[in-house]
Amino acid sequence: MSLRMAALGLLAQHPGSGYDLLKRFEKSMANVWPATQSQLYGELNKLAAAGLI
Repeated sequence: MSLRMAALGLLAQHPGSGYDLLKRFEKSMANVWPATQSQLYGELNKLAAAGLI
């Protein structure tokens, strides 16, 4: 699973800001799948550029 798909899944559950998404990611997946703030925001930018968010 890619970080992009994980971000879309979290946003589908509950919309929020990048900060909100990072906190939810850390709470739910960080122990098995660490992702940095820059990685997550990079994926959010790609999703926005593709018109998906």
